[in-house]
Amino acid sequence: MPIVNLRWCADPSLVFLLVDFFIEHTSVAYISHGEVLDGRAEGPSVWSADLRAVLVEEFSACSFTGEPLSESGVWIAVAEDDTGLLAFAVVEFSARVRSPSARLHDLVVHRSRRNSGVGNKLLDWIEASVSKGGGRWMVLESGLSNHAAHTFFERRGYEPTSCVMMKRLTPKVPR
Repeated sequence: MPIVNLRWCADPSLVFLLVDFFIEHTSVAYISHGEVLDGRAEGPSVWSADLRAVLVEEFSACSFTGEPLSESGVWIAVAEDDTGLLAFAVVEFSARVRSPSARLHDLVVHRSRRNSGVGNKLLDWIEASVSKGGGRWMVLESGLSNHAAHTFFERRGYEPTSCVMMKRLTPKVPR
């Protein structure tokens, strides 16, 4: 098996590759309330028609320079081998809070590489980076029907800590 290289993405020109990778390797099961609130999805089971544009804007706003996790910000971690991109993760580090922590916004693994250890390897590397940077917690959210992700994270020691509920509201029309 080829050697997997793990690194923080320092090349903003890769944004479009990452966006296309996200779209190709996720399904509606991936959608959580965060995707709805961020405009990635229209609801719990429908991606936004503007998904590509939303992701380009989000990923372009990430930091592509500096030492990740030495300050608050959002970075993209990538796992690659000689065949190309295998997985990536979007990680937000919050240093200026009482309990420094990181939020895993996304962890997307190429469909053909799931259950190969790539996701574990990338998450191990991210967790070590967060810990080294002073982080005490890693948090994430996952779509309610994303059972494979739930199993993956629970096997790694992640535990449910809250329940998020949402309701679509009908805007009031002024009379």
